[in-house]
Amino acid sequence: MFQKFGRYILLEKIATGGMAEIWLAKQFGVKGFEKLVVIKKILPHFNTNEKFTKMFINEAKIASKLNHPNIVQIYDLGSEHNNFYIVMEYVPGYDLLTIVKTSIKAKKRLPLAYSVKIISQAANALYYANNFRDINTQKLNIVHRDISPQNILVSYDGITKVVDFGIAKAASNDNMTKTGVLKGKYPYMSPEQIIGKKLDGRSDIFSLAIVLYEITVGKRLFKATSELMTLKKITEEKIISPIEIYPKYPKRLSDIIMKALARNRANRYSSAREFAHDLDSFLIETQKNISTSEVSKWLKELFKDDIINRILSNKKLFNDADVFLEREELNRSSNKGQPEHNNSLKNDNINQFEFDKSLTTNDLQLSFEQFNKEYTDSKIEIKKNDALDLKDDSLKAIKDDEQKYSELKEEKKYFKKGILFLFLILFVYLFIFTGSFYYAIYYNRKFLGKSISDAANLDFSGKALETKVKIFCENKNVSCNKNSIRVLELKDNLKLKIKYKIKKKLFGVIPIELDYDENMERELVR
Repeated sequence: MFQKFGRYILLEKIATGGMAEIWLAKQFGVKGFEKLVVIKKILPHFNTNEKFTKMFINEAKIASKLNHPNIVQIYDLGSEHNNFYIVMEYVPGYDLLTIVKTSIKAKKRLPLAYSVKIISQAANALYYANNFRDINTQKLNIVHRDISPQNILVSYDGITKVVDFGIAKAASNDNMTKTGVLKGKYPYMSPEQIIGKKLDGRSDIFSLAIVLYEITVGKRLFKATSELMTLKKITEEKIISPIEIYPKYPKRLSDIIMKALARNRANRYSSAREFAHDLDSFLIETQKNISTSEVSKWLKELFKDDIINRILSNKKLFNDADVFLEREELNRSSNKGQPEHNNSLKNDNINQFEFDKSLTTNDLQLSFEQFNKEYTDSKIEIKKNDALDLKDDSLKAIKDDEQKYSELKEEKKYFKKGILFLFLILFVYLFIFTGSFYYAIYYNRKFLGKSISDAANLDFSGKALETKVKIFCENKNVSCNKNSIRVLELKDNLKLKIKYKIKKKLFGVIPIELDYDENMERELVR
């Protein structure tokens, strides 16, 4: 599983490209010194390619001089068994292409402000590289020439790191690009890079603006069906601004991107620092001046499960590498003790066994080998148990968090249901009350008539009429008086239509007065 490689142990292959492969490795040294690093080594069949080897060494020479928080650091350049390799900083995180693809798949698109923050940090890194001076204060005019989403990393801490200066070119570099040979990813090249002009930092600004355009607009800018058509779009076709595609796109940001994408580099930003300054100003103006910790929080939420698995996996690899190294040292020490038969009895490890003087040398060697095997196996078992305990504890903590989240979610669900039920009851009571109110109003409007006193002024005897009404009310078993009875109709002096009120409780709850009208078909006294 593991492979010794000079002062390093190769733990896991991260990626394989056309000419090199990337490994996660552990560096070890004296007094227990250890460190996780990344090793980039040339594929075996390219070791004999002098041209590629020079380019590989050139990458290490250029990038090793750069020391900036937004650039992946180069620690070492070496050769093991005629195989050149570069040792670089291990960045726990993801490249920008992976972040964008995962966010789209998870339907959690990378927020606009976070995109601007990431590109602003990358622009600061490029300004540092473009204007770097060596120990003799000579400006090297380093141009990356391969800026793309794959070469922009974002760590778990929300810090942007520019990586892979494999085809970067310094003014002092002798291995210049030959005419007619394009190096870099075509959809992210600048117009001057395509036509073979001498490059400066403004070429990297153009490439970085393409990346910002694509991750905020959500579509490829120059990518076409063929490489030739892609190059033609970059050099000739009109560039559609983000605000033309999305009218709600911030105009200020659209203007910044279009300035960085000017085909004539004289119309672009003169430096990557100016580009970064305008991006930061946009965030301040829109009150979205976010910190790296906010980017970190969003990234950890997006890759929550993968990050936990990575941490557990790296810890296991790290611990297993210790066991592998101890086993290698034990095997080496045991091999040193075997050739000398006379000195084998003096070996300190053999003193740990109880043996008889009559034992032969072969017996002692077998006992020694058995001891080594048992000791190594026990160490391996201890390390494995520690790793499994760590994994179990981590998984248990994750499950506990998930259970708490589920319980909280369930409580919120019942709370919402309770609120909805209360609103429903309130609505029903309101409906009943409103209906009853309008019912009473409707019928009261019908019974606008004359009082019994007014009726007495007609051709009837008021006293007789009052007596008749009283008898009527008693028959109906209701209480009524002169003020509560209205004369509604008089027909041929024979029929009197009256109204009376009865107090009730509607549905046994709401008290209400209901109005009734009846015909008194009795002969009235004149």
